[in-house]
Amino acid sequence: MVNDTLGGRRIGMPYCTLCLSVQAYFTDRVPEQQPLLRTSGLLSRSNKFMYDLSSFSAFDTFTGKAISGPLHKAGVVLPQTTIVVSTWAAWRQAYPQTTILAEDGGIGRSYPLDPLRGRDAKGPIFPVGDIDPRLGVHEIVLGVTASDGKAIAFPRVAAQA
Repeated sequence: MVNDTLGGRRIGMPYCTLCLSVQAYFTDRVPEQQPLLRTSGLLSRSNKFMYDLSSFSAFDTFTGKAISGPLHKAGVVLPQTTIVVSTWAAWRQAYPQTTILAEDGGIGRSYPLDPLRGRDAKGPIFPVGDIDPRLGVHEIVLGVTASDGKAIAFPRVAAQA
C-alpha cells in the first residue's frame, strides 16, 4: 500500500500479491476527510481490501468503494486514475526525474517477483467468485471502464497485439 503525492494530488495505491493487481485512487477530494489508506490483510474475492486509518472504513480494492464504516455511510467511492506498466529502464529513459520508493520498501525487506513461490500455480487458494472459462487461471488482463460505467477486461496478449 502506497500513499503519496504526485502532481500535487494525494493518491493511494494498493498492490495485491495474491492477484497481482494494482490500482491508483485519488484520496484528496473526499469531502468527509482525506483517507490514509492501509492494507487490511483481509480478503474479498482473493484480493486484499484496504481501510482508512482514521475512520476504519474499509474499501474494495478493485473499485475504490467504501464497503463499511462512516465513509461507506457517506457513499464514498474513491476516483480511480490510470496505471502504466513499464520496465524501469523504459520509464527512467522517458521520465528521468522520477523518484522511487526504496527497493526494499524502506523496511529492510526485499520482495521477490513471485512472493508466493508458486503457491497459487494451479489457481487461487481463496475463493474468487465467478470464473470466466475463456481465461486461464492466472491470465493477466488490462481492465478499463467504458464511458457507460461498464468494466471490461482484455487479455494482456490481445491488448498488446
